[in-house]
Amino acid sequence: MIEVTEEERQRAIMRSRRMFQTDQSSNLQTVARRSKKEGKEEERRNNIKLMHNQLDLSVEVIAKAFGLPQQEVKDILGQS
Repeated sequence: MIEVTEEERQRAIMRSRRMFQTDQSSNLQTVARRSKKEGKEEERRNNIKLMHNQLDLSVEVIAKAFGLPQQEVKDILGQS
C-alpha cells in the first residue's frame, strides 16, 4: 500500500489546475485561430459573445485570444 503525503496531494492538485488552465487557453486559441482562418466574421462574433457571456471571460482575455484590439471586442459585445 502506498501512502500519499499531504504535500504530494497538494502538488497533484496544483498540477491538475495548471493542466486545466493550459487546456482552456489552448482551446481558446484554437477557436480564435479557426474563426480567423475560416474568415467567418459571424462565427467569430458569436464565439466572442459566447466567451464573454457563458465563460465569463474578460474583454482583455478575449482580445488576446483573437488578436484583436480591446475596443473591437467591446464593439462586438455592444459595450462602450
